Amino acid sequence: MEMSKTIKLSPALKENLMSSFNHNVIKHKVGLLNLTEELDNVSKACRLMGFSRGTFYRYQAAKEEGGVEALLDN
Repeated sequence: MEMSKTIKLSPALKENLMSSFNHNVIKHKVGLLNLTEELDNVSKACRLMGFSRGTFYRYQAAKEEGGVEALLDN
């Protein structure tokens, strides 16, 4: 059985991949916050997107304290 080889990425490609990943993470979290606002119902938005209410409140607090960028850490 042949072992898979490790692929080495250039620093620029690594940075581009991380930037894209970070953008998608923030977009998904902001999507939950926006849907909750649209529906005016935390439980329903969380149920539709597959999040717990605790997660919603953690995201909401992070955004209020540190802006959208703070969502990367939560």
